[in-house]
Amino acid sequence: MALEFVALEFVALEFVALEFVALEFVALEFVALEFVALEFVALEFVALEFVALEFVAELLEFVPLLLLSWNWFFPYHIFKQEYFRPRDC
Repeated sequence: MALEFVALEFVALEFVALEFVALEFVALEFVALEFVALEFVALEFVALEFVALEFVAELLEFVPLLLLSWNWFFPYHIFKQEYFRPRDC
């Protein structure tokens, strides 16, 4: 009877140990999945930063063209006409 009780306790302890190992494994998998998710978020953030930098670079490429073609956007000819010049009194 005592041996059966010890054997049953041993089986119960083994079951608890196996459950603990299983729970630890689940916890470790969860941590690993969270780490992967965080890495994915970080990589997405890096990708978004790269897209933003690409956009800024394209804008910077466009600025010299804008400055070179300022005459198309700003009508200097209006200010060159007579009625915008100050008159002699």
